[in-house]
Amino acid sequence: MLVVSIKVKPKHRDVSEVLGAADLYGSKYNVKVKPMLAGVWVGSEVEAYARRKGVIVVRF
Repeated sequence: MLVVSIKVKPKHRDVSEVLGAADLYGSKYNVKVKPMLAGVWVGSEVEAYARRKGVIVVRF
């Protein structure tokens, strides 16, 4: 399962939000969930932070 957050210019808080959503969904339905953050302008700091936290990052 994937939980996806799509933003034009994601920020650090968006990484935290998608991680929280993935944890919530995974625990509620007892499934393994992978968080994904997609954006147009993904800053290098945000991308590095997300990848360290285990979030899949996709740029459009």
